[in-house]
Amino acid sequence: MLSVTADYLNPVIGDKVQAKAEVKPEWLTEQMKELQWSSSNEEVADVSAEGLITTKAVGKAEITASLKENPEISASIEITVHDPAVISSHTLSVEFVYQSGGRVQSTFRAQYVTGEKYEVTIPANRDIQHTCRNLTDHWDRKCQVR
Repeated sequence: MLSVTADYLNPVIGDKVQAKAEVKPEWLTEQMKELQWSSSNEEVADVSAEGLITTKAVGKAEITASLKENPEISASIEITVHDPAVISSHTLSVEFVYQSGGRVQSTFRAQYVTGEKYEVTIPANRDIQHTCRNLTDHWDRKCQVR
């Protein structure tokens, strides 16, 4: 039995997504478990020999893992690549914070077609570096707002 999974199935152009395959039963030799990866649409996404998917254009692609010694045994997943600039909803709020003389802080929230939600907070000092927060996966990082 062969099954395929990926970190996520709705990446945006330029993402790298790791696909993983599980081969059963466990008693098979390592040679019998060797895989070959392929993409049904290399203009949208290609896949390395290690299962690393690189997205290139908007569209759909089927990523397939097959056994090298027995290629008719295979499993696939479908990914849908989105344009990272497409926002399905957004809000902009301005928050007045009065601390030691007061300041104004702006927050921009966006939800992309992939379902990911982001928040960008712009402090009143107009610093080039701002904090971007991914509300979907719960991470923060410094980012540059252009």
